[in-house]
Amino acid sequence: MSLNPRLVKESFSVIEPVADRAAAYFYGRLFAENPHLRGMFPPAMDVQRDRLFSALTRVVWSLDSPDSLASYLGQLGRDHRKYGVIAEHYTAVGNALLATIKRFAADIWNTEIEAAWVAGPTPPPPTS
Repeated sequence: MSLNPRLVKESFSVIEPVADRAAAYFYGRLFAENPHLRGMFPPAMDVQRDRLFSALTRVVWSLDSPDSLASYLGQLGRDHRKYGVIAEHYTAVGNALLATIKRFAADIWNTEIEAAWVAGPTPPPPTS
């Protein structure tokens, strides 16, 4: 299935009011499934949770602007190189994100929404 911005935005809008809880769940899930990634993050996660949700909000609401989105995601990928992010980390983050969206949008979640998120833009792996 191809990317469906409307479905991504609709499901994300359900999560926006509980952004703090969703971000905390996301990182809890990420670190529970990938404990080796915890060391890549600061001990206090408040600012990091805000940054995550800010970036995710920008991505979701930019889905209708592919050029702007590609530029933003490219810069985000380049910025993360300094933290040692590698391609396999994107899979771990994607899995935790999908689980988070599914949990916090459970009332409207269906296979069509899941397919829209899975088909969504994927940040490019860091380049040398």
